[in-house]
Amino acid sequence: MHYLKIVCDLLLSHGINQGIFLAQASHVKHLKANRLFPCDQCFYSAISKADLVKHYRKHTGERPHCCEFCGRRFSLKQNLRRHGSV
Repeated sequence: MHYLKIVCDLLLSHGINQGIFLAQASHVKHLKANRLFPCDQCFYSAISKADLVKHYRKHTGERPHCCEFCGRRFSLKQNLRRHGSV
């Protein structure tokens, strides 16, 4: 399920690997319960409306961030920045 892919920074920062984290179903359910903005097209839910808007781009294919040099488009601004640093 999609929510099992959530990576908890707190656990990882304490040296607990992702496999152990995924085994902690109650922790994952707690994280899922705190996500208030569900996607109406899949099982994803976001913590903020802004995160949900970014997620919807996976469904719509929208790529609003454009490289001014080559014209390549990106769904996330961070991907455009990474592209520019190469």
